[in-house]
Amino acid sequence: MNKTNFGFLSACLLASAPFSVFAGTTDSFCFNDSSYPVHRDRVCNLEKWVKNQQVPTQLQRLNTENSASLLLQPEDLAGELLLRQNGGVLEVSKRYQNCKDVYESFRNQAHQTAGTIECKAGPNDFVPSSHYGSGNYCSVSGNIETCYSSKLTLAPDAADISQIQPVANYSGNLVKTTRKNELSYRQGYIPVSNGGITFFVKGTVTDRKQTSLVNQQLWTGSIKSPVNPTPYFELTCVGEIRVDPVTISLTYRNANMTQVGFLGGSLISAFDQSQLKKFKQYCTSNVRLSLVNHQDIATGNWSFNFERTGGSYIDELVRFGEQLLKDANYVIAEHNTLQKISTNTNAIKQDILAEVNVNWNNIASTVTVHDFFNAGAIPQRYQGEAYKNILVANTELSVTGDDGQAVPNFALMAQLVEELKGQGISAIGQLFNFSIGYLYDDYFNQKYSDEYLANWDSMIVLSHISGLINDENNDNTIEDLVLRIESLKQSKQEKVQGISAVIEHFLYIVSIADAAEVEKLNELRNKLEKL
Repeated sequence: MNKTNFGFLSACLLASAPFSVFAGTTDSFCFNDSSYPVHRDRVCNLEKWVKNQQVPTQLQRLNTENSASLLLQPEDLAGELLLRQNGGVLEVSKRYQNCKDVYESFRNQAHQTAGTIECKAGPNDFVPSSHYGSGNYCSVSGNIETCYSSKLTLAPDAADISQIQPVANYSGNLVKTTRKNELSYRQGYIPVSNGGITFFVKGTVTDRKQTSLVNQQLWTGSIKSPVNPTPYFELTCVGEIRVDPVTISLTYRNANMTQVGFLGGSLISAFDQSQLKKFKQYCTSNVRLSLVNHQDIATGNWSFNFERTGGSYIDELVRFGEQLLKDANYVIAEHNTLQKISTNTNAIKQDILAEVNVNWNNIASTVTVHDFFNAGAIPQRYQGEAYKNILVANTELSVTGDDGQAVPNFALMAQLVEELKGQGISAIGQLFNFSIGYLYDDYFNQKYSDEYLANWDSMIVLSHISGLINDENNDNTIEDLVLRIESLKQSKQEKVQGISAVIEHFLYIVSIADAAEVEKLNELRNKLEKL
């Protein structure tokens, strides 16, 4: 079979960067070390599937013996997924409630966010629980520190257990607290702990004097929320925190709420199909299936079967091919950014700053504020409808640097990280929408190229190296910068070589699949040609 447009496009893409490692024989490729071990294993598993119709594992058991979790390969998510509860009912000794589920219901119905959430016991005598959302943060201007916090308190009425999914009304209020402190500094002693021993070292001590405290009630009322126990199933993308997990809640199965199980019975279609499709699209590594909080189940010797039925290797070739092209675009964009930085000691600082400027301008001048942030982790100040169409460059997220060029407002972004910690954001690099290459307009056109994420990640790395973020590494010498840039160039070169080898082997597999599935491969070709 002649190479598809995907092969031609990959070859053109990789021609912009040198590489020398290609896929040799099947054995040498599949057993050699690789910069992309998951991609290598995946393409080799697909080869077995194509050659021998060797379908991925269809049945695995989940129980306490395997720590209530299974490590799955991407191909294990092909076809229809089922979770089957084995044995009798599952007993719980206490009525634990999932406060996270209650908070999600509140966000969807009240369109508000909170930093701290408390779920009370109510007439069903639930165990009180708490959850942490977003919106608690502090900022400093001059010698005045302003801290914002919000607390949501919700108490359930009696749960309606006549429904398949028990539901309760939760009533309460949301209070925002604004606290201002006057800061002063003095030399003193700071406690430091090491190995369980606390000792004191000399340093600058910050004293805070509260100057004002204002409480404001933002919401009062009630919401409806499913009443779910704490155990739930979760699919997570191993090693990739940017991909949102997919979950299935267990539900209370009797009037006394002492038994738990699946909504709809013991045999269910495993995960929400729209969420699962998005998960499979974004996750390019292995997957872990876990029963979270399984220790809250009082029944011993419980087990579940994870079953996969059906599925087509052609569908998996399409899915992997799409991910592979996006990864190749990402790697080449990273590589090209670094190649523009000279390791000449006189020019390296200027070159680093120039690449930060170029990458940031590419993002800020074309990406809207809502598209910029991770879905579900948009700071409260940017959640209004007005920010849906405002470019990042036209907000305080972008400021003018010392050289007169636009640069990211890293000081503001550090504050936003603090505000969004409850939503899994722990560093400035995680603010950006990792799925930006998958956003489409109303006419189903891709809004942003696959290079945007690479532009952002490269910019963050260079900003850390050069000290633009939090004045880090400002004591680095020119020689230090040269060594770090050279090391980065070498690692990116190896990535280019690694993904080149995977692409070559992938195209070989597509060629041998042609005879068996001509009609389906025509569909595959059409999809690849549109990439």
